This record gives sequence, structure tokens and C-alpha cells, in this order.
Amino acid sequence: MMNKEQVEQLILNEFMAVPFHSLYFYLRRRPVSLAYGGTCSDKVLHLYSKLLELGVKVQLQTSYMNDVESHRLLLIKIGGIDYIADIGNGWPSIKMFPTNEDYTYCAFGVGFHSRIFDDHVKIYREIDGFKKLVVDVPTVVKDEALIMRDIECRFNKDNNGPFLDTVRFGQVVGDRYLYLKDKTLFVYAEEQGLEVISMDGLSLFEIIDQYFYFDTKGFMEKSIALL
Repeated sequence: MMNKEQVEQLILNEFMAVPFHSLYFYLRRRPVSLAYGGTCSDKVLHLYSKLLELGVKVQLQTSYMNDVESHRLLLIKIGGIDYIADIGNGWPSIKMFPTNEDYTYCAFGVGFHSRIFDDHVKIYREIDGFKKLVVDVPTVVKDEALIMRDIECRFNKDNNGPFLDTVRFGQVVGDRYLYLKDKTLFVYAEEQGLEVISMDGLSLFEIIDQYFYFDTKGFMEKSIALL
């Protein structure tokens, strides 16, 4: 059985190899393989299947962003404690949050804090002293079949999600976390702090090929156009 440190190493590996991105929505495509990352649903399902193969007790859970039930994550039980793994977040949430106590850590210069309430857990992100609520996780677990149904519907034409006409791409690259927001690249690092770089003059795939570890050709081959 894997311990907490081993699972968190696996989570870090996922943030390095399986990026968060909005390419499926932006390019109007859907995945054939989960190996190329995506938004929360794609990343969560990729790690979920891997943990099941390793014999880890894991289940899907839903959560709220901006008071809307729209975000998927994982609940992982280790040593009798349920941990929240927010693997599908666009931020480097590389450690798990215990559901029995408040928890704080920092990664790549970004702070993460959780607070326990009677019926939910709130997770905050902190940058340059500014703290913002990122996700609100109910303690009551939603039926996995219903979560899977919601995931399957994410590419429906009536889905007005936040990534339809905007580019997001986040990945751990070496000792930095790189986050692309349209034509601006944000580089987060523990020692150097935040660097902001304009990507004007480069195409989307030129940016990805130059700054990220991602097979754009394989991505196109392993996805299909939405009808």
C-alpha cells in the first residue's frame, strides 16, 4: 500500500507529465487518450485510473468554484484519513489536504491553505499576500455515477464553461510552474518569484513547443474534432 509521501510524489509527477490546459475546448476537440491532460475532468480521470491500478483507495468527488458545482477532484484514503487531491486545478496543488485538520503549504512561491468546516472544506490560494478562495469541497460525497455523467456531458453544445474561447496551459517544468493565459506566460518559482512574459508574435503551438514539455502533434492525433 502506498503511503502519503508516495502518493504525493505521484501527484507531482502528474503535474510534470500531464498538463492542465483548455485546448480541447479552445480548439473544439475531445480526447481519445487521457495522457495529454486537459481540464479538471481529464486530469482527475487519468490519476484516478492509475491509483486504482496501484491498489489505492480513491474516489471521485465534485466541488464548487465561484458557487458553481463545476470542479472535479479526488478523495484518497491513507491510514484511515481522507485526503483531498486537487490534481485538476490549474495551479500547482501538488500536495493533498487532510479532511480532519486545517493545512498550509507553499509550492513554487504559491501558498495553499485549507480550512475545515462542518459540511465542507475550503481551499485558498495565496500569491503576494493576497488570499483567494479557489474551491469549496462538500464533505458529503456525490455518487460517482452522477459525476461520470457530468464529465461525459462536458463537451455538449449547451455547455457554457469558462474555457470555450480562452487559452489556459499549466505545467511544472523543472523547478518552476508555468501558466499560460492567452498570450501571457506567468512563471512561478520559489526563489525567483513571479515573472510575467508576453507571448505576442508567437502562435499557440509555438508557445507550447518552446516553453512546455508537451507533444502537440500527438495531442492532435489523439483527439478528434467536435461535430
